[in-house]
Amino acid sequence: MGRYSTATLPDVTSRGDGTLAPIRTGSALATFELHPNPKWDIYTNFGAEYVARAAYTNPYTGAAIGYGNNLFNNTGCATETLPTTNQNTPGALGNCAGDTRDIIEGTFGFWHKFWSGPKGGLRWGMQYSYFSRNAWSGTNNNTLVGGNILSIKPHAVDNMIFTSFRYYLP
Repeated sequence: MGRYSTATLPDVTSRGDGTLAPIRTGSALATFELHPNPKWDIYTNFGAEYVARAAYTNPYTGAAIGYGNNLFNNTGCATETLPTTNQNTPGALGNCAGDTRDIIEGTFGFWHKFWSGPKGGLRWGMQYSYFSRNAWSGTNNNTLVGGNILSIKPHAVDNMIFTSFRYYLP
């Protein structure tokens, strides 16, 4: 079901013997709308999606395979590389499996219908969104810290503000 979610999470991965293994996923969405008077619409949304770890090892090579394997190398997840040929081509990725564990987003916004008449209507709105993506932890190229392999768990946050002005035809 992961591919039907809004983040298009994975559905299956490969086991060590080459067979496909389904990956457990889950998602939730909650919405609350308030209309205090005919000119104002206030809304809030919250959504979360989760994809489980499905880690396997290749029996022939011992290589880590699957999804979210804690042996995947996440060394380059905190490094942004420079563009290559020109400023419009992003840099190459550097050793970052960064398989998604969960995605969370919360939104709050409003619409104000400030004019409505026989020629149509005008509305303006504003929205704030908080977005967070967490990945499964992986190794840091087998770097030892205090006798343990250092684990890297990539995480990203984005805060967004949107405004909109609309004209509605009569």
